[in-house]
Amino acid sequence: VPELKDRTYEVIPLGGGSFKQGMQLVARLDGETVQILDGTLLVGVLSDAPAALITILRGPGQQVAAVTIQCVHPISGGADVTIQ
Repeated sequence: VPELKDRTYEVIPLGGGSFKQGMQLVARLDGETVQILDGTLLVGVLSDAPAALITILRGPGQQVAAVTIQCVHPISGGADVTIQ
């Protein structure tokens, strides 16, 4: 999806988990919120999730998307991710 390619999106951490650059995680939709999971553990939510991603996750047969941590913010504990 061109709108998602080569952009990063901010993840707000939940539950005290920590992110590491290069981590592979999963995004899934819960209502209007895009959750970020490490396996089955909820570790964060996307801040200001792009409409294109929400549309894709609502589509038939597409329940999740792969995300990769590109940059970790040491003070907030948040991270920037790319979406595959």
